[in-house]
Amino acid sequence: MTERPTTWLGFERHVADLFRRTGAYEVQHDYRVGGAQVDVLVTEETSTRRRVITVVDCKYYERAVGVERVRKFELLSRPLLSTGRADRALMVSAKGFTKEAKSEARDLGIVLWEVKDLEALAESSSSASISLDLQRLLLDAANGCRAIREQLRASEPPSTFDIEGIHQDLAKMLDEIGGVLTLYPLTGPLSPGQRRVRHLASRVEDQLERVLDAATYWTRIARELDAGADDFPSEQASADRTSARLMLFREHEQARQHLRNRLRAVEESCARISIEPAFESGA
Repeated sequence: MTERPTTWLGFERHVADLFRRTGAYEVQHDYRVGGAQVDVLVTEETSTRRRVITVVDCKYYERAVGVERVRKFELLSRPLLSTGRADRALMVSAKGFTKEAKSEARDLGIVLWEVKDLEALAESSSSASISLDLQRLLLDAANGCRAIREQLRASEPPSTFDIEGIHQDLAKMLDEIGGVLTLYPLTGPLSPGQRRVRHLASRVEDQLERVLDAATYWTRIARELDAGADDFPSEQASADRTSARLMLFREHEQARQHLRNRLRAVEESCARISIEPAFESGA
């Protein structure tokens, strides 16, 4: 959780950082534009790549901002808006605004936000970003598990499998999903779709841990089988060697099939990302 600022300068920097977290194209703090010194200048890019510039005035008072402060900011921002150096003027207050200030701001075209509103917007934007990251990782995991399962489809000698590569791929999937889940907020303004993504990713994380366990067991059997019959003492009867190797081969096939089933379970869970709406803006 971000620490609340304790100074005026700290509050300005906090506001600038919150705008960066919303995904703004560019955020400048304590910036001079058109002969005026502004607390924060925010440049955002629309879906049509048009850039919208917002002049932000930060108010770190222990009380609600009054109407005179709104009028003063309107005088500062008016030349910037009239000359096209800015597209809108916004005030951010630590403690809100008086009723008179809100009424005056509406008349003057000044946008008023409490810092808690900006914090909620930044949190929601971060959640959306991480939600999309999880979707991408889940789809990557589905494709990765499918590729590994295809490798293990045929009953081939263990020497034909890239055992180390399979382990590394599975471990990487698990680490990446686990890493994003650590950052994903457990509370906050999450849509139902975002919550579903997180729950699904947690389920896949558990499944991948079971896949790794199955892969470790299969690896041990595969390596024993790959070692061949040469490990048996020379005096042991040929029939015993054949019987032991046949048992080991059957155990290997069971372990291989078990691993493939585990991989398929991950694929099926990840596939739900394309069935259910994973990212929604509303409820």
